[in-house]
Amino acid sequence: MRDTSSTDIHKLEELIDLFSALAKDKSHVSVQDIVKGLGETAYLPLITAFALVVVSPLSGIFFLPTLMGLLISLLAFQMFFRKTHLWLPKFILKREISSTRLQRAAGWLKGLARWLDTNSRTRWQILVRQPVKTFLPLVVIAAALAMPFLELVPFSSSLLGMAITLICTGLLLSDGVWIVLASLFLGISALIPVMIYF
Repeated sequence: MRDTSSTDIHKLEELIDLFSALAKDKSHVSVQDIVKGLGETAYLPLITAFALVVVSPLSGIFFLPTLMGLLISLLAFQMFFRKTHLWLPKFILKREISSTRLQRAAGWLKGLARWLDTNSRTRWQILVRQPVKTFLPLVVIAAALAMPFLELVPFSSSLLGMAITLICTGLLLSDGVWIVLASLFLGISALIPVMIYF
């Protein structure tokens, strides 16, 4: 799993600040705005950014978790195959969210991002290095594709968004502990359909 990022992101707070900056002086922010803001080959920061959207209260917007799940899965798929230039369908790139909502979400996420940044350190490197690192995009893809199904239960898709955020945080900040914590969120997410349908 290699991120050919053209944007040097080392903290989650930098992603949240990007949301705030993009929402300034405009009424709506598109997916394309976020992609351009981070860089068109910044796979790992982009996946993290869109996963954070699902973690935020914005996940309560109908169809948004499904859209983010599709977007994240496409990015993780291309990252797995080490594509040097990302491709996304135009209908996804043109999707917009109001700047007011995005700024509110950024404010809500600021504390979480700061906490993760502050509590991250280099540890449990076996989980963020090869060969484990190679297969993490596949875990991200599976979690992202499950989002549409959990959207039937309000805000439950945020658990998957949090799992993906933690995986990306572990890779961005070289902290394997977040990979373990992500597996717990994935496990809880897997129990939701069981509790609903059985």
